[in-house]
Amino acid sequence: MAVRVVGVMGCTGTGKSCVSAELASLLEADVVEGDKCFLPPHECPWLDLTHIWPKEQIPEALASKKADTNHPDALDWVKFDEMIASAREVAEVQRRKAVIIDSFLLQCREVVRRHITDVVFLDDSNMHPGELARRKWERGHLGKKSYKERGVSFEDYRLYFEEYVYKRYVEFGKPSDLSDAIVLDCITRALQVSPLSCSPNSAKGCSKLLPSRMDPKKSALIALERLEDRARTQHHTISEGRVQ
Repeated sequence: MAVRVVGVMGCTGTGKSCVSAELASLLEADVVEGDKCFLPPHECPWLDLTHIWPKEQIPEALASKKADTNHPDALDWVKFDEMIASAREVAEVQRRKAVIIDSFLLQCREVVRRHITDVVFLDDSNMHPGELARRKWERGHLGKKSYKERGVSFEDYRLYFEEYVYKRYVEFGKPSDLSDAIVLDCITRALQVSPLSCSPNSAKGCSKLLPSRMDPKKSALIALERLEDRARTQHHTISEGRVQ
């Protein structure tokens, strides 16, 4: 049985790491994280935020960030390639179904892209403006405190996110072709009733679908179902080809 290599893609803040972990749990798979393949800071491209603020006005917690880790040249692609190949070999020996790859920059280099058999894309197009930035502002990452905890205002972080992080994603991380991808909305819709605008007898008529945070477990289950559908379809196609 061939090992499937599932690449989980999407902008930072969409929940790639959480969905990857849940999907790995369902498949008993290892996760290969691109975040573990960064070059030392002095070997990364230099981060220049002076297109957003004059140098003296850059928030302190952001000014201390010297490496542009949202650029493909910040990754050690040889190491990334070797980690994926090793995880795949282990999965073959242990007769596991899959390996999961989690990276903001997954599609940037053929040396890594060539491993991928399936893409799960977390789509942020239906999110409210600023929601991705708020998620990142409130959460710590790689063992560091959140930017909120480090004293950066949400207004400043949103500007940083929209003028630097998201633009890097569009330039380098956003897949150009989603025709064969499993696309998941990175928000869910929760049915809520507003007591201010509805009388007790008319609540049913004024219910609204409001955005809420994605449930990684549900998203992983949806992804797994679609992956299994693909596997069955491919098996039938191969079997039919042999019969002919």
